[in-house]
This record gives sequence, C-alpha cells and structure tokens, in this order.
Amino acid sequence: MKKIMLSAILTIFTFSLTLAQSGNQDTSKKLNLSTEQKASIALKKMTRSLGLSNSQQQKIKPLLVESIKKRKERKANRESKNKTVTQTNEKFKQKKAFQKKMKSILTKKQFKKWKKKKKKRKSKMKRMPAIERN
Repeated sequence: MKKIMLSAILTIFTFSLTLAQSGNQDTSKKLNLSTEQKASIALKKMTRSLGLSNSQQQKIKPLLVESIKKRKERKANRESKNKTVTQTNEKFKQKKAFQKKMKSILTKKQFKKWKKKKKKRKSKMKRMPAIERN
C-alpha cells in the first residue's frame, strides 16, 4: 500500500513539474499566427497599456502589420549571423521611421510611456540567452 501511494505521489509531482516548465513559454511562439493576428494581439496590448482611442488604433494597426512583415522578411533573409552594414542601417532607418509615425499618432504622455515600455522590453531581451530569442 505504501509503495502504491509513494508511486502515485511521485507521478503527480513529476507531472506538475512538467506542466510548470512548459507553462512559461510564449504562446505566439507555440502557435503559428498570421501577421494580422500578431498585429491584433500587439494592438490590444498597446490599447490596454496606453489607453489608445479608436482612431489611434486604426492608425497604428497598419504600422504594426507593416513592421511585422518587415521583421519576417529580415528573418527570412538572414543567411548568416554576421550582419552587413547595409542591413544594420536599413533596420535602424525602419525603426526611426516607425518611431516617428508613432510619435505623430500618440499623445506626449502615451509616447513617453510607449518608449519606456520599449526600453524595458529591450533590456529584458538582452538578458535572455540567444537560444530563447529565436
């Protein structure tokens, strides 16, 4: 009887550890979401955190879709880990253009909060091992 109870407890413990470890993965990585779906999710998060109006949402969604498409293209075109200067410059120009468009859409308070969240997310990514980022 003790052996049965011990094996049952051990099985439950192992099962709960497995669930706990797989539970912290990002859902967008698990699911193959379309560009539109990813943009919608990002827009909902932005709306919740920044308090976007409907007109702001309508202006931002195409920007997000375009940004996600460009990111996919860059990822697909990445043949080696070494980035060329032109690729880096192009990425920088795209980021600056996106930021300029966001600044024109958001209020000063929203833009400041968006920049703060973006900076926090970037610092979080730097601390993450390269294997998990891909």
